[in-house]
Amino acid sequence: GRAIEVMNCRPPSIGCRIRDQEETPLFKSAIDYSAANQYIEAHYNQRTYFESDSVEEPIFDGRLLQARCGTVNSMLTSNGFAIVESISDFGNDYSDLHAIEQNYIPELERVLISRYGEELQHSVFWNPMLRGESYEIAGDSSSVATANIASLVHIDTDVGAHADVNEFLDIVQMNQVSSNRGGSSWVDDFEQTRKAIQEGRRFAVVNFWRNLSSGGRAPLAIMGTRYQSGGGDIAFPDSRPDTSRSHWYIFPNSTDQEVIVFYQYDRDSRQPSDLWHCAIQSPCDENSEPRRSFDIRALVVLNEVVKNGYDRFREDRTRPGLSFEESGCFCDEQAEERKNRNM
Repeated sequence: GRAIEVMNCRPPSIGCRIRDQEETPLFKSAIDYSAANQYIEAHYNQRTYFESDSVEEPIFDGRLLQARCGTVNSMLTSNGFAIVESISDFGNDYSDLHAIEQNYIPELERVLISRYGEELQHSVFWNPMLRGESYEIAGDSSSVATANIASLVHIDTDVGAHADVNEFLDIVQMNQVSSNRGGSSWVDDFEQTRKAIQEGRRFAVVNFWRNLSSGGRAPLAIMGTRYQSGGGDIAFPDSRPDTSRSHWYIFPNSTDQEVIVFYQYDRDSRQPSDLWHCAIQSPCDENSEPRRSFDIRALVVLNEVVKNGYDRFREDRTRPGLSFEESGCFCDEQAEERKNRNM
């Protein structure tokens, strides 16, 4: 079927008057929800979490939405995602793990401090990934892992599915990236992090995504997710996205001097998080170089204690029907099936 319907190939500038985003999509693109639907049915026994496996969705301009919010922090608080200026002399070699640890992580730490200030208690960066349209899944403990771009709708980590904080932190620790923080007062101490989470402190998983190519090919699209309210928990997996209020956004012409920040989890249900995302086709694909990008996650722990009514990591939260090991097998089989289908 037709993947793209061009509605306005040229993005409006920041200086334009901000109109209702529903009236000014940039274009339409096919969004593939099939993997998300399969995951949720297998883990939570919910059929058709998204109403259809494939929908041609209008794509809106995240830069206009952010201009409407006024500040990066307002954008993050209201929508859970934002684009941040991130000028760095790091260069473009994101395959060098040591260079990332020494030169890039400090830049991202500044973003976290700007966001959280003195509320920030601990942070750990983990799971660095270099993505490209021609890349295969590869990597070891001494290098940055590589993977193809992710064109299926997904969230990066289902935090609430873990049996307990220890299981989750074990995954983070196995994939952590060291930093050159020096004498900073907030350190990557897993025991302190574990204790803080067990005491009910707020924690979040934040993704940092940076475009390394020019031309805007296969951009990152993020659903500004608003979950349905039905008297219960208003978050994944207990609530479905409200399709009348959830819209897809890209940040047109993002560069390697900017980083897109978005929430993959927040213990406090009042913060928009669990943002579904994927790479999409855009009108710029034909005349652009193949996409390369780099992403890395941060686990952040705050001083704030989450109130019981908003705590998504409480003991009686919804649990998946599959164990951690069974879930891993399911995801591996799902990936293998799709690989074979595309051969």
